[in-house]
Amino acid sequence: MSVPLLLLPWTVSRNFGLTLLLANAASHACVQLLKRTVVRRRPHLSPAGVLALSVIPDAFSFPSGHSAAAMALAIPCVVRGGAAGIPALLIALVVGASRVYLRVHYLTDVVAGQILGAAGAALAIWIVY
Repeated sequence: MSVPLLLLPWTVSRNFGLTLLLANAASHACVQLLKRTVVRRRPHLSPAGVLALSVIPDAFSFPSGHSAAAMALAIPCVVRGGAAGIPALLIALVVGASRVYLRVHYLTDVVAGQILGAAGAALAIWIVY
């Protein structure tokens, strides 16, 4: 969240910073609500018992908060920055893939997180611009 906050003091970047801040906050709120509603166990806690390759922040898997946050920040970069936002979008996709690779999320967790992130970004863009 520090980058959006750094953009707020300057007039030229204030709307973009506000968009990033709102997109991330909106998607994070939805992610946390769904995590506590769905209560899906992470892959390493499932009966298959796969080994996670990363530290696990909590026991809930659906949806992926990392994927949501990455997409929530990438979409405004693409919308407002055009081709310059493509690297941000690629990074967001790699973040999602890494969550499955690290065995801390199922693919559906990542896709749902990315959809929530994109929805949060769309909402923020609609509000700010």
